[in-house]
Amino acid sequence: MAEIVSKRFSENAERQLSQVQGDALDELVTLGEFIISEIESDPNLTDFLLFNPSIIPVYLIESNIDTFELLKLTHHIIAKLVKQRDLSQTENELFVKVWAFIQGYGSLISRGAVKYDRHLLLTAATQLIGEK
Repeated sequence: MAEIVSKRFSENAERQLSQVQGDALDELVTLGEFIISEIESDPNLTDFLLFNPSIIPVYLIESNIDTFELLKLTHHIIAKLVKQRDLSQTENELFVKVWAFIQGYGSLISRGAVKYDRHLLLTAATQLIGEK
C-alpha cells in the first residue's frame, strides 16, 4: 500500500515540478512545498507514508529506494543539485538533512505550531546545501 501511495504522491509532485525550469534548488523547494502541503492537508496519509515503521527498511537499503517513487524522485533531485552546484556533500548526506527538515517542518505546520513560510523553506534549503 505504501508503494501505491508513494507512486501517487510522486506523480502529483512531478506535475508541479514540470513548472520548474532546470534549477535543482528550485525543484527541491517545489518538492518540499508539495510534501509539506500534503502533510498539512492529509496528515494521516502522510504519516503512514513518511513515518510508517514498516517503511524504515526502505531508507536503509539503497536498492529499495526504486520501489518508492517519492524517495526515488527526491534522490534524483538531490543528485542533480549536488552535480549542478558542485557540492562537497554526498547525495546521501544531503538527503538525510533535507528529508529530516521537510518531515519536521511539515509536522510542525500540520499540528498548527507554525505557519508555512516559503522564504523559510528556501533559506533552509540554501543553508542545508551550504550556500549563503
